[in-house]
Amino acid sequence: MIFQNVVDDEGEIYQEKFVESGTVYQIGADSGFQFKSNSYRGEFYFELSKLLKNFDDYLFCEYDSDDFNIPAVRFHDHKNKVLMWRAGEKKLHQIKEVKQYFTHVFANYYWDEDGVTSIPLGYNNYFDKNEVPVNERNYDISFIGALNNHRIPVVSEITGIHRYLISYGLYKSPEKTLRFLNNFCDWTKKSQGKYFFTWEFNTGISSEDYCNILLHSKIALAPKGWINTETFRMYEAMKYGCVVITNKLPERKYYKNIPIIQVDDWKDGFRMIRHILNNKQIMSELSLKHKIFYDEYLSPKATAKIVANKLQNTKLK
Repeated sequence: MIFQNVVDDEGEIYQEKFVESGTVYQIGADSGFQFKSNSYRGEFYFELSKLLKNFDDYLFCEYDSDDFNIPAVRFHDHKNKVLMWRAGEKKLHQIKEVKQYFTHVFANYYWDEDGVTSIPLGYNNYFDKNEVPVNERNYDISFIGALNNHRIPVVSEITGIHRYLISYGLYKSPEKTLRFLNNFCDWTKKSQGKYFFTWEFNTGISSEDYCNILLHSKIALAPKGWINTETFRMYEAMKYGCVVITNKLPERKYYKNIPIIQVDDWKDGFRMIRHILNNKQIMSELSLKHKIFYDEYLSPKATAKIVANKLQNTKLK
């Protein structure tokens, strides 16, 4: 069973059955819920229901808040509540406060500790389309996403514009600067790449267009987000077989031996990109390694295995 409570505009707590695009989730034997493909949660819970023999003995509580709130579902009356705390990069201290109310907590952007298990972030966008062989893709490099301070060095390498000028432009007139950078990349056709910079997460381009660009990209840039290095883009790109370049990832069990290219300096990253683009065999090998690693360690099925194995070894209350 899966349950999530939210607070509406009038401060009232309510709950509903699972809605794919909403924030309230309840899955159980009598809920009438049908698992849907092309949904990370749908894939995850479908796999978990097969792996976890006593699945219906648990109350799985989904919580997505990205602010400093803590889930009121901790007071819900069920002896075997499991908290799935997804997203929410600001939850560091809140988890320590609420984990005592749950049989176990699974959280992304977090580490393993007593009562808490780290899980992969997963994907946010996905369309099930025929994959294009990596060396036949239209774009050498792509990046579609918000331009935060961590990503200015990447944009500087893409455009050749000094990072201080980009920073100053974003400070003085962010809208004009973003418009200029996007037009500049279109005009110059930099590196046969596809770039689009926005000011906020998940804006400026449809999910289908975003996925199509990844599907036709050889190399996907996945620089650090607003707070964390882990990004949906990294997972989405690996799922599509893109070669991923990113900043250093945190230490997690499921990232051990990950084949993506991690850099401290984006100048080094773009030197590696040029080397990979000039060698089709290396490109093909890296693409295949990315897909295999994703399926084995980062996919919904892999995450379900982490959760099932942990709960099988956690005593029910």
